[in-house]
Amino acid sequence: MTGEELEALRMRIGAPSQEAMAELLQCDPVGYRRYATGARAVPRYVERSARVLEFVHEQGLLSQLAKWLEV
Repeated sequence: MTGEELEALRMRIGAPSQEAMAELLQCDPVGYRRYATGARAVPRYVERSARVLEFVHEQGLLSQLAKWLEV
């Protein structure tokens, strides 16, 4: 997954900011920004977690997951 793909996924699920997406992924916001801009390769665990978030969003459960994660 490229940084552009990661950002496109963020937009699809409706995360309002890179910081919000980092919170959902439970990763460092600075690290997320580096992945999103292409300064660093997107780690496999971030890619997989992002794809799970997309699936959860498609099922209409993202708000429930965010509440459960206390995000």
